[in-house]
This record gives sequence, C-alpha cells and structure tokens, in this order.
Amino acid sequence: MSTPSPLAPVPRSLSTRGWIALGLVLALIVLAYVLVARFYNAEGGIKVTGGSTATQSAELSVSVEPLAMDALGNNATLRLVFDAEDSSVLNSDGRLAKNVRVTISSPDGSQEFKFPAGTLLGRAEALVGTNGEVATYPFDSHDAVVALVIDTYERQSDGTFLSQGGVTFKTTATGGVNGWDTELILPDTISDGAILGANFQRAFSTQVFAVLMISLGLILAALSLFVGILVTTNRRKMEVALLPWTAGLLFALPLLRSYLPNSPPIGASIDIYVYLWVIAMAVSAAVLVIFSWMRQGRAQLEMNEQVNSRAS
Repeated sequence: MSTPSPLAPVPRSLSTRGWIALGLVLALIVLAYVLVARFYNAEGGIKVTGGSTATQSAELSVSVEPLAMDALGNNATLRLVFDAEDSSVLNSDGRLAKNVRVTISSPDGSQEFKFPAGTLLGRAEALVGTNGEVATYPFDSHDAVVALVIDTYERQSDGTFLSQGGVTFKTTATGGVNGWDTELILPDTISDGAILGANFQRAFSTQVFAVLMISLGLILAALSLFVGILVTTNRRKMEVALLPWTAGLLFALPLLRSYLPNSPPIGASIDIYVYLWVIAMAVSAAVLVIFSWMRQGRAQLEMNEQVNSRAS
C-alpha cells in the first residue's frame, strides 16, 4: 500500500489527531447553534421596570406594547391599549361618558388620539423617536423617552378643544419586538401624566448570528488571499479553477453581508473594522491569482516554444 501524500491520497481511518480536530470543529458548530437558538425569542424579550400594581386604583389603565423598532429611522412603534378601571368614566352602556384625549410626546414631536363621548375606548399606535447609533451594529442600543398625558376635553364654538381636567391612569407592559431585547421603564405612581422610558438592545442571538456571519466572510477572504500568495510565490501550482473561485468571492461576500439580521447601511462600524478589509483581501487574492495565471501561462508558452525550436 502506497504512503498517503497530498499527491497520492488513499482511503484510511482517522488518526488520533484527526479525531481531536473533528471533535473541536463539531464542538464549535454545536456552541454556535446553542448560542443562536437558545437565546432566540420569536416575540423578542422584554423587561419591565416599575409599573402599577393590581391594588392601585385609577380611572383608566394603559397597557404598553412595543411593536417595532426601526434603528435606521431612529423611531419605535408603541401600541397603547386603554381600558376603564373606574365605572364613573363610562355610561351605563359601557361607552365613554366624556371626551377623552391622549397626548403622546417624544423627541420627534407630539401626537394626539381622541375618543369622543359615546364611543368605546380603543387603542392607539404611536411612532416615537429614539436616540441611538445604528453604525455600532450589532451592539447598538436605542433609547426613547415618552411623555403620556390623558385628560377630558370640550369642543368650543370656534373649533378649539379646551381641557376639562386630567384623567388618572396606571400602566402595565406586555409583548416585545423580534430581534430586540426591550426594557420598559414605567411609573409606579397614579397620575394624569407620566414619563415612560424604553430601551432597545439587539438580542444576544442576533449579535452571535452577526459575529458568526462576519467571521465566515473573514475566513473565506483570508483563505483566498493565502492561496493567492502561495501561487504567486510558486509554492503551489496555478490551477485555472482558482480564477472563478476568487472572482466568485467578490460577489458572494457582499451577499453574505446582506444576510445579517436587519443589516445596517454601508459604512457601519463592521465595514470600517472588518468587512472593508474582507473585500480588500478578496480583491487582492483575485489580482494575485490572475497575475500568477498570466505569468505561469507565459512561462508555459515560452517553454513550449523552446521545445518546438529544438524539435525543428
């Protein structure tokens, strides 16, 4: 039986070192899967600080539910669900006894939602501004501060609305946003006005997913550059198959970046610190392979010409 070598591979069982290497690779794959899958939450995680208790009494209750987070647009969508806690707010038929107005203020401006007397209390979806920097993806964090005021009002003859007094309310929270860990800071006192805080942090599974994808791109680019250096310095034979492989990476690597969850715009920190250099390595590898193909092809032609000259 011939001795195995890179030029003459033969079927054989794994050595002890081979089993150790295989075990390490499998362990890394299992670890990556556990980190992504274990901490993934389809609805998004939520942590609530403060909030009202069941024993506290108020005229209304407000349930806050985060629906969406747009890191690029620096805004978040919150759903507010209102319910009557005090029967004096409603008529005998369960409809509002007075006009109720909800005012929501955030760094992006104020929004009003009106529930006229004789109608049912409903819900409102508010778009609130956030502060954060998406360029630090996937470790970016976004904060929102929202002022909530509820009062009753009367419509004047000139079309304006005059406040008739505040409506006390208590707050609770529920839900979450996919791909984000949300923390809501709610007041624990009863009043007709309150300040709500929200923090949105990329979920740990999203961070691991992004780091893993970036690492895969880095490994591919580094390998291609290493192969390019080997063939350029005549340490390996130039194979024509290397040309489409290195050229294909120039298309595959940007596509791999687009697979990142909620991928950030071009120019984020991952591009400055990693992905720009990943593309640079892939381009360099392609240039080295093309240069090696041209040089080795020329050498082959010159050798063939010398052989033909001697034969003639």
